[in-house]
Amino acid sequence: MEVPEFTEASNLVSSDTQLIDSLSELQIQKRQIEEKIKSIREELVTLAKQKRTDTLIGSKMRASIKEYMKIVYPEETKDELLKTLKEKGLYEEFMHLNHFKLSPRIMKNEMDPEIAKLVRRELAYRVSLSPL
Repeated sequence: MEVPEFTEASNLVSSDTQLIDSLSELQIQKRQIEEKIKSIREELVTLAKQKRTDTLIGSKMRASIKEYMKIVYPEETKDELLKTLKEKGLYEEFMHLNHFKLSPRIMKNEMDPEIAKLVRRELAYRVSLSPL
């Protein structure tokens, strides 16, 4: 049986400190990068609208900008929405507010209007890249 190598406590503390500091720094960088990506996507949408196009070309990639309607579930109407779903006998089907099931039904006007009025429709944009 192999005996594990003993590591001094001071090395463990140093290693812990380095790992925690690295994780902290990476999380900060990740947040900054996500904010930058969001900003660039918004700029691409604005540019595409100005040019009246849904495709923009870069040096290596093409950006496709697609407009779509999305359903927003406001926190302030969540309790009322759940109550109305129960009253309409739809709670079991959507009991965990499965957005993937409920949103398409609302978009297709297949949902009771009393429930549909408790959400918001919002215009959104999807930006995707593909090689030239």
